[in-house]
Amino acid sequence: MALISRRVFLEAGLTSLLSVMFLEALAAAEVIPPAVEPILAGWLRGLHGYSADLRRGAIPATVWQSEVHALLERVPLDELLRLIDFEQMVRLVELPDDRATTRDPVLPPLDGLPGPVPHIRRVFMLRKGRAIVPHGHRNMASGHLVIHGSLRVRQFERVRDEPKYLVLRPTSDSESHPGSASTVSDDRDNVHWLVATSDVAATFDVIVPGLNPAKPTHFTDFVDPRRGDPIGDGTIRAPRLGADEVFERYGKTGV
Repeated sequence: MALISRRVFLEAGLTSLLSVMFLEALAAAEVIPPAVEPILAGWLRGLHGYSADLRRGAIPATVWQSEVHALLERVPLDELLRLIDFEQMVRLVELPDDRATTRDPVLPPLDGLPGPVPHIRRVFMLRKGRAIVPHGHRNMASGHLVIHGSLRVRQFERVRDEPKYLVLRPTSDSESHPGSASTVSDDRDNVHWLVATSDVAATFDVIVPGLNPAKPTHFTDFVDPRRGDPIGDGTIRAPRLGADEVFERYGKTGV
């Protein structure tokens, strides 16, 4: 499968979910041999179930975040790495000099799961000092599990939108290692920024777009927290950025 740059990911939108559904169909046709250990199979069923519940409106995004955060931190990590063949993936991938690169793992089907896959599964990989640049989302939720190396992970509450700014409140700033998780939604910790602090770092992401079918999904609203002006109530007014600007300022800027 061809490598997908982060910029392509930003522009792909909901077509990514259709691609995952197609790949699952290939797996069902035994193009990919089933090799899911029982504990990992239960974990994958949990991700499927909570994401399906979120997509059909049975649970709010904050509940999805809490449950998926707990699931991500309970993953049998060695089994997950074997299942996605991470060693082969990282050996073949070319890491860009100013951003992350991505690859979508194809997983064997699991018996008895209703409907299509309700989420996108994506691995982000980046070299030391490179960033998943600061950005927020709209009309989606996502979970992020560190599976290799270490990253500095910063998150912000998106208090309100202004035409040229996002008003943000910093909520967390941590050094994350394999097994550490974070989540994002419109309702909590909407903006995040991750920087690799090891030679190579990687995350396994679960993305549920299009939560409200009547609204567009925005995968990335780029923002500049370093140039944000303090307002005085613990928030900052941070300028919005275009894609070229954000990668120039943040793609290769260290921690």
